[in-house]
Amino acid sequence: MEIVLATSSPRRKELMNRLAESFRIVPVDVDESSVAESDPERFAMRAAALKAETAAATHPDAIVIGADTVVTVEGRLLGKPADREDAKAMLELLSGRTHLVITGIALWHKSSNRSLVDREVTAVTFRPLSVAMIDAYLDRGDFLDKAGAYAIQDVGKAFVSAIDGDYDNVVGFPISRVGEMLTQMLRDLPRLTV
Repeated sequence: MEIVLATSSPRRKELMNRLAESFRIVPVDVDESSVAESDPERFAMRAAALKAETAAATHPDAIVIGADTVVTVEGRLLGKPADREDAKAMLELLSGRTHLVITGIALWHKSSNRSLVDREVTAVTFRPLSVAMIDAYLDRGDFLDKAGAYAIQDVGKAFVSAIDGDYDNVVGFPISRVGEMLTQMLRDLPRLTV
């Protein structure tokens, strides 16, 4: 049974290597603005399902895994920043506050019409960030493809004072939850083996 990870994220690929020896990466280009959902958890799950369904169209006999990560604080949904100014505004909003990192996960096996969709939620508390800290991080230039404008593996303890939940989820792929869902999917499809 082939496993397909619908992503172009090197972080998700690296984490998936811990779970499966063999899988295929299939980058998908989906329009997340087409997901008409204001609730962050439902948005993340629907966006993940959209990615999985898109990749499953060309891989109907594989178990396709889609994931989408968002950040939410004070009821605001923070996806990937549009530009440096947007990223700076996001980091200023997160400064000194606790926010939630939500990753929607969707597994889809098109030929049997079976799917599983769930999410993982982790609370992250940022230290108060100075303008100089924010600018120094943004000067590195790798913030555009990050929900909430940061990567925890890049900012670490300089920005983060506490994490309540799954660290891998904050990286963008809660591998333990994905493993549980994959095991459940394989139970639902007993004739298939990985």
